[in-house]
Amino acid sequence: MTKMSGWSSRDLAVGYIFGAISVVVVLVAVWGISRLPSDQKHAPTLIGNFAATPNGATLKAEDGREWFRSSNGAAGADLEVIAGKLTNKAVVDGTAAGYLSADLPGAVTTITAKFGFFGGDSTDGGSDARTGNGAAIILVHTDPPPKSGNPMAHLTSPCHVAITPTNIDFGVINDSRLDTLDSVKFDKPLDSGKEYEVNIEINYETGIAKISGPDGRSRVHSDPRISSNRGSIVSFEVYQKNAATDDRSYFTYVEAG
Repeated sequence: MTKMSGWSSRDLAVGYIFGAISVVVVLVAVWGISRLPSDQKHAPTLIGNFAATPNGATLKAEDGREWFRSSNGAAGADLEVIAGKLTNKAVVDGTAAGYLSADLPGAVTTITAKFGFFGGDSTDGGSDARTGNGAAIILVHTDPPPKSGNPMAHLTSPCHVAITPTNIDFGVINDSRLDTLDSVKFDKPLDSGKEYEVNIEINYETGIAKISGPDGRSRVHSDPRISSNRGSIVSFEVYQKNAATDDRSYFTYVEAG
């Protein structure tokens, strides 16, 4: 039989005390981490439920906050609610970009958007084609876009997320120039007429943006411009490279905080 070494009462007491202290230290550390400043941990201050909004231009969000609209000036590019969907009526042979924006009381750190793509012929004169060039875009920026002309003029953004039926892109904007940092092709194209959801978290302290895309995958992006481009304005954009032929996106629900 193997002889086991004996433990004195003093040894056992010291062991118990050390174990208890270790548990306390771990609990304090976990509590401390949860108490660290977090840009994400607060309720949304902006809610837009377009599925429950009457047809026409949207003037106020659910919380009473004012929306403001802008576009690149193309006919029909201004966004409005049509049958519960925030979209446009553009059918021009050229680019159409319409924005619905809101200025929040602090830096935008979380965004949720429910969106989709029409299955062709979404408006009078619309095309049945699916080119993959239309996009639902969510961006945060520091200054409001001009009401017409070039919406990108003078924009600075820590987060520009563009979703087409085939791709999801992430980028930042400085001096009106979009720098796409990541572009990922979906395993299969998004279905037309189906509602999808994207969630965005921005941590300005760490310079990290996390994008949970409509394909169920999360992507994390790090760039110093995320920290330096802190913005309080959030915009939801319906973009078509050619409104006469491209996929037309829409939003049914958005929130930000």
